[in-house]
Amino acid sequence: MEQSWKPFIDRSFDKLLKENNTREIGKFLANANEHMQVSWINSNTSLSVKLRDDDDHNGTGYDLISESGMRIQSKYRGGKSPSGRPNLFIEQTRRISKKNAGAAASTGHVVPAVGECDVYSFTIPHKDAPGDLTKVEVLVIPETALKDPSNPGYLVPTVPAAIQDKYKGRSKQILEDLENRFNA
Repeated sequence: MEQSWKPFIDRSFDKLLKENNTREIGKFLANANEHMQVSWINSNTSLSVKLRDDDDHNGTGYDLISESGMRIQSKYRGGKSPSGRPNLFIEQTRRISKKNAGAAASTGHVVPAVGECDVYSFTIPHKDAPGDLTKVEVLVIPETALKDPSNPGYLVPTVPAAIQDKYKGRSKQILEDLENRFNA
């Protein structure tokens, strides 16, 4: 028997890629994506970020933090909407509690409240090469752009196409502009 999980992890990932099971790939890569985004942000911007370092085992609000304190929620999203666009959902499964009751859970899932983080960073794999990190797109959207006008105090459950288009190709600029505001 193997002495490490690594060969099993590799086999499992290869199987998920072969099946193109975007839902399970996303669950499988959630933690690895946080590490990848730390590397991507630190290599492609002037920011220095690290993984969240506290004892919140539910990981609510954000995953990464910059030196200035900017909170970044890291998401891997490989699914597509019926139109073929990335399905960038923000809502998630959380325990329904007093904190997550009512308007926060109006869709059956829980949408984050405004103020839980400062920016969302989505890793979107290439449709023909989901395992190739040289082909991923990192799309960064400020939390302020995701406020839901029909559900005050909360974010939209899914990022609309117009917002995706507005921020596409601007990740470095958005992160650096937001970081500069934190340093001001």
